[in-house]
Amino acid sequence: NDVGFSIHAVIMVCFQIMQLCTHERGQQRITFTATMIIAIAILFILITLSISLSGKEVFGMQDWLGFITAMNHLQLAMTFIKYSPQAYYNWKRKSTDGWSVYAIVLDLTGGICNLFQLLILCWNNNDLSPLVGDAGKLGLSIETLFFDIIFIFQHYVLYSKKRTASYKYLEE
Repeated sequence: NDVGFSIHAVIMVCFQIMQLCTHERGQQRITFTATMIIAIAILFILITLSISLSGKEVFGMQDWLGFITAMNHLQLAMTFIKYSPQAYYNWKRKSTDGWSVYAIVLDLTGGICNLFQLLILCWNNNDLSPLVGDAGKLGLSIETLFFDIIFIFQHYVLYSKKRTASYKYLEE
């Protein structure tokens, strides 16, 4: 199910990138930084895929398990790149207006369920290897929980509608 989830996530990201390229965005443009991040990620995927297909050991990776582990690390990096600007802009504007907290609540639910799955596997096997052996899954759960808690705290405590009658937009 983890591989199925990852394949689904890749398809959805490709769909979102296609939408960015084809839909009207007004004055918004894809930044050079975003383009470079996408290019580096694609290059990383192609290099690690080539290594796994070659069967030769390079950087300690030689098979599909190494490729999947590399993709887990890429997912951790991309998740950080995805969440950290939003947390910063919420802080800078002192507001969470403009995005849905419900998506964050669903994301938090997924992170908690993911972590519980790992803990249940450890309990069933009477062994910590499922928890320690899948660093990508554990890291993603912790990273998701960390950022989701920050977003929920920003939305409901720091910048709730009751506390801020008005907010200032990020000035660039």
